[in-house]
Amino acid sequence: MTEQQVPNNHRLLKWIVIILGILIMIMLGVIIVTITSRLIARAERKQQEQQKIELAQQALVRQSGERVVENFPTEVTLSLAEGEDIADSRLTPAGLLLRVVKDGKTSHLLLIGTDGRTRTRFQVERTERAE
Repeated sequence: MTEQQVPNNHRLLKWIVIILGILIMIMLGVIIVTITSRLIARAERKQQEQQKIELAQQALVRQSGERVVENFPTEVTLSLAEGEDIADSRLTPAGLLLRVVKDGKTSHLLLIGTDGRTRTRFQVERTERAE
């Protein structure tokens, strides 16, 4: 087709395509901005929740006088021999200190770290007194 055979509405179609392209770019920008703002808002909410948890822990420490060990696991499995029992527990900055008794006497102490593993086992040995 030559220039004379092109219909007059060719310019109109060209402008429609240009306008639709611009609208597509604008909508793409709106979608990107929306997604970004939602991700930022989610991160801010998580940070605020973490701050609330920390403030609550600090208030608990002030009220109870005990020290809170952060990141302590929710479940720890201990293997005790038959007849052994946990008589006492104490929270320390290094972890959880457990006193294990057998037949009414302290047999050993266990220090459970914040990773949930036994850090140290303190064996208690008694010497017989010669009379």
